[in-house]
Amino acid sequence: MNTTSTEKQADTREPLDSRSLIGEASGNAIPEGSSTKEAGESPRACRQTALIPAASRYRYIAGIFDWLVPAVIAAGVITGNTIADHSPRVFPTSVIAVIAIAAYVVWNSVIVQGSTGRTIGKRAVRIRTVQAGGPHSPGYKGAVGRAIAHVLDTVTFVGWLRPLWNARRQTFADSISGTIVISDIDTDGRACRAARVINCGILGAVVLSLAICVGASYLLQYRPATEVESARDGATQAAAEGTQAVLSYEPQTVEDDISTATNRLTGEFLEYYSTFAQQVVIPTSKQKNVAMRTQIAGTAIESISSSTAVVLVYVNQTATSQDSPNPATTQSAIRVELQHDSDDRWLISKFDPVI
Repeated sequence: MNTTSTEKQADTREPLDSRSLIGEASGNAIPEGSSTKEAGESPRACRQTALIPAASRYRYIAGIFDWLVPAVIAAGVITGNTIADHSPRVFPTSVIAVIAIAAYVVWNSVIVQGSTGRTIGKRAVRIRTVQAGGPHSPGYKGAVGRAIAHVLDTVTFVGWLRPLWNARRQTFADSISGTIVISDIDTDGRACRAARVINCGILGAVVLSLAICVGASYLLQYRPATEVESARDGATQAAAEGTQAVLSYEPQTVEDDISTATNRLTGEFLEYYSTFAQQVVIPTSKQKNVAMRTQIAGTAIESISSSTAVVLVYVNQTATSQDSPNPATTQSAIRVELQHDSDDRWLISKFDPVI
């Protein structure tokens, strides 16, 4: 009878709560009925049993992860702007980059950290920000206040180093906002595996974002800037050779010279030059033995894109005729506008003497 009674008493005992054992082992008993899960967190989230300050090195590694995306975006934009120089794409691209960085910082440091205590970097190294009085996320207001307080850490710089010697590993911002960065202690193997999957997914998303930023920088800035740079030499050469052809002819070959020149022209200027040459230049050259010889003294790019260019061409002209056999030399500058056609040729569309 005594044995049976003892067995029945043993069967009626409540099973030991694993959380109580863990709490006792860590020196912090967990009150009955309390939950180790934060509000709004997944049931698979790794549980926290004690407010153990995270090692300083993990905070710094997390910071590197968090600022990797803005750093790559900024580096890409700065590099692209340097290459693009005075391209009209520089300003809008810079504005988009600033907006993107600001949106990322607000999302990562305020929205995500305020609700879960973890940023991308903190999740990667398994640490999180909680209220100093208990294992609860700081909330949106707390995250905003902490972000603003980080200004003091940045201005003094000592604030960022303070976790190296502070007993609770707090920066000035942590002390002001009443937060502490702790290590996540895992008690559920499935939760740990889920966390690793989440971390891998976040890392993949970061890598994808970086690839998108690099690709966008290449397509929006580097590639157009490279195209413009390669077009610079072609446009300059076309302007010089076209100007020389338009302003040079001999009485014996004037018709061929005019034909050669028209092959370098386009648009309204082609029509004007063809008419003027047939009605004035060819008859005058043949009747009065007029010859024009032009040498290019220099060129200067005024503006250029992948499809249009404006080039200043400086020329020295020598004219002879039957009435004036002695060469008469003049110097002038021509403002030449060019268009890039589908056959990869630069053609003169406008021809205006400047001096």
